[in-house]
Amino acid sequence: MPVETQFNLALELAQVFNLGSIVKSGATAFIEFARELRKTGSDIVVEEDLADIFGRGRIVPQLEESFRKEVVASTTITPVYAGSEISLCSGPGPTVIRALKEKDRKYLSTVIQLSFLGWAHGREWLSDALYNCILERSKFLSDPYAVPGFEDIKGSLEACSSQTSSFVWDSYIRYVEHSLQQKGISYREPRQQQGLSQPMLLAAMDYFYIIQRLPEDRSMLIKVNDVQDITFGVSSRPHLTVLAGGTENQAEEILLLDREMEVVLRTDIPQDIYSQLPVSSIERHTLRNCGSDMLRQTFNSAIVTADEHPVYLETINLIVAYTIALNSNIIEENPKTAKGRMQGEDLRAGFNSHQSDQWRIFDAVAVMFHDFTQTIGKAKICDMNLYHEMIKDRSLRDILHLTNNLQAYLNTGRKDSVGIDKLLENTIIELIGDVLAFAHASNVRELGMLPVIPRTGRPMMLYPDIQHSVESGTFTLHIATKRFFFDYVCAAIGSKVRDDVLHNRSNESLVVCSEFGWSVIIGNVGDFDPGDIDPFLFCVKKGVPTSSKTGERRKYIIDGPSWYSNYPIGVVDREGAKIMPRCLMPISHRVEYYSVRSETFLLSIRHDVEVSQGSPLVASSGYGEFHNALSHTLVTKLCGHSSMTTDSQVLAAPLGPDDATIVGWSWPLQHLPRICISLVKGDSRARWLVLATTSHYSGTVLRSKDCCTECALRATTALEGQWILIL
Repeated sequence: MPVETQFNLALELAQVFNLGSIVKSGATAFIEFARELRKTGSDIVVEEDLADIFGRGRIVPQLEESFRKEVVASTTITPVYAGSEISLCSGPGPTVIRALKEKDRKYLSTVIQLSFLGWAHGREWLSDALYNCILERSKFLSDPYAVPGFEDIKGSLEACSSQTSSFVWDSYIRYVEHSLQQKGISYREPRQQQGLSQPMLLAAMDYFYIIQRLPEDRSMLIKVNDVQDITFGVSSRPHLTVLAGGTENQAEEILLLDREMEVVLRTDIPQDIYSQLPVSSIERHTLRNCGSDMLRQTFNSAIVTADEHPVYLETINLIVAYTIALNSNIIEENPKTAKGRMQGEDLRAGFNSHQSDQWRIFDAVAVMFHDFTQTIGKAKICDMNLYHEMIKDRSLRDILHLTNNLQAYLNTGRKDSVGIDKLLENTIIELIGDVLAFAHASNVRELGMLPVIPRTGRPMMLYPDIQHSVESGTFTLHIATKRFFFDYVCAAIGSKVRDDVLHNRSNESLVVCSEFGWSVIIGNVGDFDPGDIDPFLFCVKKGVPTSSKTGERRKYIIDGPSWYSNYPIGVVDREGAKIMPRCLMPISHRVEYYSVRSETFLLSIRHDVEVSQGSPLVASSGYGEFHNALSHTLVTKLCGHSSMTTDSQVLAAPLGPDDATIVGWSWPLQHLPRICISLVKGDSRARWLVLATTSHYSGTVLRSKDCCTECALRATTALEGQWILIL
């Protein structure tokens, strides 16, 4: 491009977008910045459209200073796992960096307001409301076609939220709630029911900014039909009034009135059903004190209950007792592993069954009920024997009447709220589910600042089973898959994974799920041995998956297509042979490949497998597939023998008539012995490949590192049906 043309283009762009210091080197710098925005899911034109509206707002200096400090301090870049090409980037990206550095303060004003709206509202609903309001507003402007699309607005909101998620708006929302209560306004409904209507949002896009430019004694009165008036400001007589007029259930116009109640501005509201729908607000907390806040809301819904009241400690102890009882008896619905575990007490003793360590539950409680656990100390949480005996064979409703403090509270609370019993039961059940799920986060102690959304419907994933258990006293919890708690926490942070995002495959292909600047990661990512992995566990880290090569950000990492070279099963040793555990199909090379889709990174892991004759074979798989395979597998327990000495020698006992050692992975197994021993000992990568290919065709047993080969074979042989033992 000629220099003169490039210069003229830069001038035109600068005039259109008022970029100021961004356009430092002509069109090139502008295009580079626009490209960086696109990599995060945002768009420079959409951000400019939003800044034209929200950039007029004035931000309180103290808020701006706090916002700058906390957002910048959150900057981190960490790999998803050691050696990964994808990193988790948190903190300011292109959208926020421009807002923090640009002299034109409209960008920072816009980011701060959108950050707040994104914290307090569902993104889908907010994007739709903003689109409708901007479209309606554009009818009165010179260019009615300058309206960003729904998906474009949603992308910019998501970029803003993920880059500013470290700024906790909850304390500011609490301050407003407290202020309203002091003005005599009743506020007992959950926040998600306090939705902002689209007409009020439409009026706020202009009226609030007009009011901000009044003299210092300005004040504002908001009147919405028959709702109690809300006045903000220091003047006893409001300068302006925002009035939503119309029928009881439908606003027909929004008026801006002066002191004499004369109309200054009028906004007519389109009378379609969608314009009257509220913007779905959500109640977002940090994980630290999330449980404390839910208890406070519940216990203060009927009567004022101070934090020092013993009813809080009593309830937390009940939650801990129920969680530990359920955790000790989690039952998988997987028919293969369940069948293997149910073949007699002696046989079940040979295989691991899930029971998360109790210390994980106490760690989750220490975070979720931080205020109360700090005050009362862990020593008082809790006498487990006492509470376990109390809850045994009794329904939760009966328990509530056996505990002195809870019974006294309910007797008093029923005078003001007839539904307090059910509300308390529901809260306890929801918190049991939350504690149990977050106890499976391997790093729960580090998740105090994780934004979560309580009471959003996700408890229904566990609610029926927990409700049945606490009502019957059976203390069993049925789950469909070992990644259940991973999926639960993904929902807890607000993620809604669509089928098209997963390319219409099952949720089992999902490896990393990011929402609101945090990522949930399944527990087997990285180059580890399958015997070292607890498939129930996962971790949560701060940041959004970002390519270290291109800087592109995506919400999800999922498996790419899997593919395996044909490797027919070959029998090595048969009945009567004495075998030495070894690996006959070692992996000579392993490399990970990433490709990019609209919302996802696709990850494929290529393995080159050495065979006795010919060129290496190739297998392509993924972490989701590996995790699913491990979920369908029985893992042997500690046997008490020295696996190091035993496995370095030939097995003492010869193979039986139903036993054989094999290599390969191309199934099925109709013509093979009942017990097939895959010779992949000592090669963790080969163990993963055989695990992934066998789990779909037969029962699979994985020898753990703390179990010797002879004990693993003995436990497998005792099972009924056809099984593959992976050494």
